[in-house]
Amino acid sequence: MNETSSPITPAKAAKQSATFKSLRTIAIGYGVVALFLAVFVAALTLGARLNKSLGEPRWAFVLALVAILPIFLPALITYVLPHISALKISSLVELSFAKAEAASYSLADLGAQLSSNLTADTTASQFASMMTSYSNVIVETIQTARKNGDRVVVVDLGDGAKWIPPNLFILAMLARNYTSIQLIGFTETRKSPGSFIGMSSPAEIVTQLGIRFPALAQAASQHQNLDEAPGRIASDFFLTLFGIYQQSPEVMTVRDMWLNGSLLSRLMARSMYNDHVEWEDPLPESTSRHILLSPYPYIAAVCDELLYFFVERDQFALLAARQMIQPHR
Repeated sequence: MNETSSPITPAKAAKQSATFKSLRTIAIGYGVVALFLAVFVAALTLGARLNKSLGEPRWAFVLALVAILPIFLPALITYVLPHISALKISSLVELSFAKAEAASYSLADLGAQLSSNLTADTTASQFASMMTSYSNVIVETIQTARKNGDRVVVVDLGDGAKWIPPNLFILAMLARNYTSIQLIGFTETRKSPGSFIGMSSPAEIVTQLGIRFPALAQAASQHQNLDEAPGRIASDFFLTLFGIYQQSPEVMTVRDMWLNGSLLSRLMARSMYNDHVEWEDPLPESTSRHILLSPYPYIAAVCDELLYFFVERDQFALLAARQMIQPHR
């Protein structure tokens, strides 16, 4: 007797399809969790071996989050971005620019202190010798930023005669090694006080200035012990730099090293970005989109080229998401 299989009705097929999709969703969920945990544990273990600061759980969490982000990107593009235009812009501006503003610490006074004892004719070796003891003003700034938990600081280049590469290099190196500073923004006064130039991470500043000025990288390479106090690191750095400058056949003066916005932008090349939006109230929809879709973690809010503050993209996105899903009243 031949057995005949029961026909698959549309209802039965739909039920099987729904079951399959449910099982697939559950499997993907478990896979995402497993991937997250695997990357988190690996980053926590291997990061500590590479660098002490990388062994912190927060960095392992960030790496694990980045690893699983591509899985959610299709859903983000399909379901979230189309609804961005439906945001209540009038209420979002009040929330986002108030709560997504990244508190920044101005280093305008530091620049004035560092330039007060320098003249244009001070030689590079004389400068380095002075800074073996005078670097404490940079160290005090780093300690204040570390105590406050600052993530963004602003360096004002002034009229182009306040900062030179060695001072900016050691500031960035200490910020990278001893603080939670993620971003250093730059302004100048050549056009107008507070004119926005750009921004970069401390690590990128150290890397690029080290490439452009090998003496800085050479001096820093001998003082990378993070267990030492920042003050000791800074004074030893300048002492080593003094010896390097003394041996150099080229006699360079401070006049040759002054930094302005144009020169710093060229030195930093693509490692410094100036992603910004024009500050407006109320906030236009196009500005919201710009912030949400920016590839950078911070975006500058400016008005006629003058820096007002920095917007933290992820915090802005979180507030936007909450705005979209909150019950309409």
